[in-house]
Amino acid sequence: MTHFRLTFLRHAESTWNQLMEEQGQLMEEQGPEMLDCPLSSKGEQQASLLMGHFDVVIHSPLLRARQTFALSQIKSPYVIQSELVREFRIHPCDWMKNEVKGEPETPEELSRRADSFLEWIHEHKELLINKTILIVTHGDFICELTGFAPENARTVEMKLPIIRPVPKPKPILTSHRGRMFVYDSDAVKDVKEKGSSSHDQQGDNPEVEQQQNHTLLSEQNSV
Repeated sequence: MTHFRLTFLRHAESTWNQLMEEQGQLMEEQGPEMLDCPLSSKGEQQASLLMGHFDVVIHSPLLRARQTFALSQIKSPYVIQSELVREFRIHPCDWMKNEVKGEPETPEELSRRADSFLEWIHEHKELLINKTILIVTHGDFICELTGFAPENARTVEMKLPIIRPVPKPKPILTSHRGRMFVYDSDAVKDVKEKGSSSHDQQGDNPEVEQQQNHTLLSEQNSV
């Protein structure tokens, strides 16, 4: 194996996402109720449809990411909470209730934190090599690493070289357009999405495509 295979899952719809959709704009004037906001009722339903088995799950400490994992059918024997994969701290919802809301994070700080996460992966390669890894995180953080921001409750895959060259490696992005894949030990089965025939547009990067439903890529491996 020459790469780590990382699957990034953006959390399901939060009350902040719902408010933005309803208002059509950012609502920066929202009060303390938006700090570390929970999932919306739609987000809870999205989360309940997520499924799969991963050897390792790494999730953000923010409530919407923790709820997405807790309400899902995703199984893993090894679960890690990491500050490194939390959201870009620029909106009220990006601070936890027990934190003192400080200055917004800068793009440079987000970039350094994303680099630190990749370094952490390499530092723990003995644990993570040959494992299926799911990161339950946030849109801006995923975009910083992959250049692609999935919708709520959707995934992006990234292959990260195990031997890290200098300068830092450019991730290889993979995913499967227009269909879902369920991995087992014998074969890869193409599972058609139920209830929808629409496909997401590919966007500018031909190597980047997102999952079409809430079923995640999974492999039946054990730690």
